[in-house]
Amino acid sequence: MTDICDLIHGYEYMNCILRGNFRNNILGLYDFYVTAKHQNMRTAAAFNNINQSTICRSIKNLENRCCFSLIITHNRGVRLTESGNYLFRSLHDYFY
Repeated sequence: MTDICDLIHGYEYMNCILRGNFRNNILGLYDFYVTAKHQNMRTAAAFNNINQSTICRSIKNLENRCCFSLIITHNRGVRLTESGNYLFRSLHDYFY
C-alpha cells in the first residue's frame, strides 16, 4: 500500500481512495484503469469478463471514495478528468 501512496500525489488523496475494503479498492482501481485504457466501459467490461453495470458501479464507488470525478461518460465512451488522467498515468506501471 505504501508504494501506491508514493505513486499518487499526497497522502490524503490515497487515504481517501483506500478507505474501506482493500480488495474492493484494488478492483475499483483496476476497473478504472482498464476503462481509461480502452476509453469505453463496454469494451473494458468485455475485457474483464464482467457486466458493464458492474464496472460502472465499481468506478462510481471509487469516485465516491475519492470525493471527485475521475471520468466523464458520453455517447461514444468515456473521457478522463484531470484527476482521472493523473490517476491513470500513475497506475500504468502497476497494471500494465
